[in-house]
Amino acid sequence: MLYAGVVIGLWLEIIRILRRLFAAGPVMGLALDGLFLLGVFGAVGVMLIRASHGDLRLYALLGAICGFLVYLCSASVLFRWVGRRGVCALTRLAAAVKRNKLFRIVFK
Repeated sequence: MLYAGVVIGLWLEIIRILRRLFAAGPVMGLALDGLFLLGVFGAVGVMLIRASHGDLRLYALLGAICGFLVYLCSASVLFRWVGRRGVCALTRLAAAVKRNKLFRIVFK
C-alpha cells in the first residue's frame, strides 16, 4: 500500500502540471479534480486487491497515507521543481512559435 501512496503523489504532481499548463479555470479545475479522484480510487483499488485480496482494512489505508506522506516529504520537492521548469520552458517555446512568421502565415 506504500506504493499506492507514492503513485497517488506522482499523480498529484501530474495534475498540478496540467493545471498550470492549461491555466485551469473553475470548470477545468473541477474536471482535473475528478480525474485525480479517479486515479486515487484506481491506485488504491488495485493495490487493495494485490495486498489484501480486496478486503478494505484500516491498516491498508493507513499504509497508502504513509506512502503519500513519504512522497510529499521526499521526492515531491524535486518533481515540483522539474514541473515548474518544464511548464516555463513549454510556455516560452509556445510564445516563440507564435512569433514565428511562417507559423502566422500558415495558421492565419
